[in-house]
Amino acid sequence: MARARKTRNPKRRRLDRRTREALREYCALVDQPPAEADATGQGSAMPAATATPPSDKDAPGPETAFTADQKTSPSEPKKRCKHRKLPDRHYYHRPGKIERQYLGLQRRLTSVIDEKIAQGSTALEQWKRDAGTFMTKFKRKVKMEMEEMEDDRRRMRNNHNLRLESHQRLIENQLKRLVRVEKKIDDLSAKLGE
Repeated sequence: MARARKTRNPKRRRLDRRTREALREYCALVDQPPAEADATGQGSAMPAATATPPSDKDAPGPETAFTADQKTSPSEPKKRCKHRKLPDRHYYHRPGKIERQYLGLQRRLTSVIDEKIAQGSTALEQWKRDAGTFMTKFKRKVKMEMEEMEDDRRRMRNNHNLRLESHQRLIENQLKRLVRVEKKIDDLSAKLGE
C-alpha cells in the first residue's frame, strides 16, 4: 500500500532555500575567471565595472545574474523582498472553526436527508405493492360477501316460498274441511227437514 507523500514544513523549506542560495553563490564564484576570484578574495578595491564579465555590460541591470562580488549602488534600491517568517496557516487557506462546523453539519444533513429520501422511496414502493395486494384481497373479499348475500337472499326467498306454500296448503286444507263441514251441515239439515 502506497504511503501518502508528506509536505515539507516551513522550517525545512527555509533550510532548502538557504542551501539553494548558497549553492548559487558558490557556482557563481566557480564560474568566474581565477584572476577575478583572487582579486575579490583578497579584498582589493577594484571597480565594480572591471569585476563583472564583459558580456554583463551589454545586458540591462535588473536582468543580470547576481554574484557575490557585485555590489548594488546606493541610488538603486534592492528589489528583492524579504521573506516573512509566517506560520503555515498564513500561507495556505484553512477553513476556520465555524466553517468546519458548518461543512460538517452540511455533510451530516445531506447524508441524513439522502437516507430519509431512500427510506421514503422504499416505503412508497412497499405501499404500492401492499396496495396492489390489498386491492386484490379487498376485491376477493367483496366478491365473497356478495356471493354470501346472494345465497342468503336465495335462502330467504326459498324459506319464504316454502312458508307461503305451507300456508297455502293449510288454507286449502282448511277450505276443504270447511266445504266438508258445510256438506255435512247441509246433509244434516236435509235429514232433519224431512
